[in-house]
Amino acid sequence: MLKRLIGVLIVLVGLVLFARSCVDRSGGSEVRIGRDPGWARLDVGAKANNLAAFSDELCLELSKAESFRVRMLSGDPALLMRGLREKKYHAVLASLPATDQNRGIYDLSDSYFYLGPVLVIPEGSQVTSPQDLVGETIGFDGQYPLTLSLLRDGVVTWVSYDGTSAAFEGMLAGDCAAVIVHGVHGRALAVGQYAGRVSVTDLQLSDEGLRMVALKGESTDLVNAFSATVKRLRSSGIYEEMLKKWALLQ
Repeated sequence: MLKRLIGVLIVLVGLVLFARSCVDRSGGSEVRIGRDPGWARLDVGAKANNLAAFSDELCLELSKAESFRVRMLSGDPALLMRGLREKKYHAVLASLPATDQNRGIYDLSDSYFYLGPVLVIPEGSQVTSPQDLVGETIGFDGQYPLTLSLLRDGVVTWVSYDGTSAAFEGMLAGDCAAVIVHGVHGRALAVGQYAGRVSVTDLQLSDEGLRMVALKGESTDLVNAFSATVKRLRSSGIYEEMLKKWALLQ
């Protein structure tokens, strides 16, 4: 009887140890990640569903790399951070700025999708840096609230346009050397209506972007693994293929 009891205890201990070995880095075999189902606050228009699918696929790649199950949970954007604090999610996907204050409260991944303004130039332009625009005229979409300082006031001449298309037309007419517009909208036009006529530069003019966010010290490994997964996908070319798949080419 005693030997049988000891045998049962050994099996139970073994099962506990095995279960622990299957637990993911965030404290469970299933990782819960919250996100805004429609990205309503991001002003991405018709690309909202594309961006949601792209984000879900990135998290799926993360789960395959780290060997855990991922559960994507849609939540009210106004309550996502509250849900994170109440431990409903291990992490959330949000456009939280990477300020020192936020970094003191949360673990933030690298940005996985840039949401800030972009600098667009005519196809064939030799502009490669902000310094190339010193003394030039730069157009911008007057309907888009710019929160950047590409160049100091007085270094360039600024001209406002009524919308992204109007800014592109003004640039192509020679009224300005480049334009600054909403990133998602500008890219959509650059690869659509204005394909072959304009080019979106690689310059990131702000730190606006989507990133994984977790409570400080709660799921640090998860956030770091997400950043590593995105970096790996970028270097392998898979990231760009995913952007093309979901019509989000950056």
